[in-house]
Amino acid sequence: PQVVTELTGITQEQADAGEQASVVIRDFLDFAGTCIFVGHSVEFDFCFLNCKLKQLGCRTFNHPYLDTYWLARAVYPCYADLSLDGLLKIFQLEPVGRHTALGDALLTAQVLQRLLAKLNSQRFYDYIDLRNFVQSQNMQQVLTGVRTLGF
Repeated sequence: PQVVTELTGITQEQADAGEQASVVIRDFLDFAGTCIFVGHSVEFDFCFLNCKLKQLGCRTFNHPYLDTYWLARAVYPCYADLSLDGLLKIFQLEPVGRHTALGDALLTAQVLQRLLAKLNSQRFYDYIDLRNFVQSQNMQQVLTGVRTLGF
């Protein structure tokens, strides 16, 4: 559709010329192995992926993940725009390849590097430490918001 072309720059002809979803998903799952998945607003991506996996009769993708949106929310609790585009502006990164799979993956990796650099003074030894930090910071924000509402 035109709205997708405007957002991503990908035309219907390009989409039609792409590989079948079943092939791409199988390749992706082979590539992912048992790694920790990193992405921006990954719940959104997981919904699409798991919907397609269900259609294909496959089990859902339940890998551990680190979401750069929630990491950014923990690092920058007062910033309103923590979309990938917003973070690119914060870190003064050029949106080269934005809205393509590879481009967004590379940009997300750069954002992750910048966020981790901001946290350099804290001691995170592994994924669990970082995940616990993100969860605790975001829970504090939720509780603060609830208190602000008068509960």
